[in-house]
Amino acid sequence: MQRRTFLRTVTGAGAAVLLAACGRGGAGSSAPAPSATSAPPTTDPVALVAPDAERSLSMISASFERLTGQAQPFAFGLVGADNEPVTGAEARVWVVPANGGQAQGPFDATFNDVPNQPLGVYVATVDVGVPGPTSFVAVTEDGRAGSDAVQVATPETSQLPAPGQRAVSVRTPTAEDQMDFETLCTADPPCGNHAVSLDRALAEGRPVMLQFATPAFCETAVCGPSVSVLDEVRTSRDWGDVAFVHVEVYTDAGQTLAPQVEEWELPSEPWLFAINSDGVITARADGPLLTLPEQVSAMAEQLRPS
Repeated sequence: MQRRTFLRTVTGAGAAVLLAACGRGGAGSSAPAPSATSAPPTTDPVALVAPDAERSLSMISASFERLTGQAQPFAFGLVGADNEPVTGAEARVWVVPANGGQAQGPFDATFNDVPNQPLGVYVATVDVGVPGPTSFVAVTEDGRAGSDAVQVATPETSQLPAPGQRAVSVRTPTAEDQMDFETLCTADPPCGNHAVSLDRALAEGRPVMLQFATPAFCETAVCGPSVSVLDEVRTSRDWGDVAFVHVEVYTDAGQTLAPQVEEWELPSEPWLFAINSDGVITARADGPLLTLPEQVSAMAEQLRPS
């Protein structure tokens, strides 16, 4: 629950930056691109990649854990020295291993607006090559910078189910069998992702988009949009045999953790897993990334037969 607790305690506008997004803002940057360099274990990551930048930004990552690999989406918020959200900026991101190694970047970040809200989230597609504590540094076109530290793991050493691993088959509540859940879906209106139980879909060899989220009781305030986006993606086209499954995080009013969440050993919410017809996880995402229809659609598209 560490990252969930952290996001909950971020004060004021800083926490609101992470409420997620739909829509696309500006991308690219005119910020100078320093050459890649190796990071000694004690080096300040901002000083390493942007020594002339003004360190007036707070960078707030929304991920509990990142995975190594190329072209990984990374979501974050930016807050200025006045504790106000920095929205619509042109920014670049650097990935700096805390224990030494080559800094990767720069990667352009795209700002995504939030419908019906004045806030948004930045997303960069980054390469992360080394597991362990890692700093992500954001530099805006006007020379401001900030960083945040995130744990990075390989899929084999991840703290929770990761791509390449078999999905945990558990029975999940459906419209026909609500099990012990007081409320099948706390979204308003309820989503339509409760037609089939996860264990049945896996037994039938169906690909699955599996979401754990609780709109009414989400401590990071992004579960509501996440559930709505998955429902939007489900109804946007014919996905064939792909099953869309949503599981509430609590069986009651935010007090009792659902046994499915415990079986999957999830440390935070929301989470989304793409599972192929062989029952193997092909992709996962958490936090504000789940509020971006294009990200969710891309995960589902991997499950369609070629």
